[in-house]
Amino acid sequence: MTNCTFTRAWIGHCGKPDCTEHAAIKCCSCGNPATHECGETYGFVCGAPLCEECGHQIAEDGTNGGRSVHCRRDQQKHLPWYMRDEGIQSPSTSVQPLTDGGEA
Repeated sequence: MTNCTFTRAWIGHCGKPDCTEHAAIKCCSCGNPATHECGETYGFVCGAPLCEECGHQIAEDGTNGGRSVHCRRDQQKHLPWYMRDEGIQSPSTSVQPLTDGGEA
């Protein structure tokens, strides 16, 4: 018997033993098995099923766009608003931790 590892948005892991509710859920973006629900909010929680490779599509203005659109993370075209002033050049660029001197 295994516990379900599917993560519900803003709730947490399902944890039910031998869960059939989440076993067959597919990612709304690519069709792979979903591992979690999208936790983006825009008046309500998105909740779309996603795999680890996909996420909520970022709008041109850096927000989640107020809509339920998803894509593979490596196909993301825009940076989130909170990363734009960090000097990051593309969505696939990783954020570097700050050193003790306050420089990246």
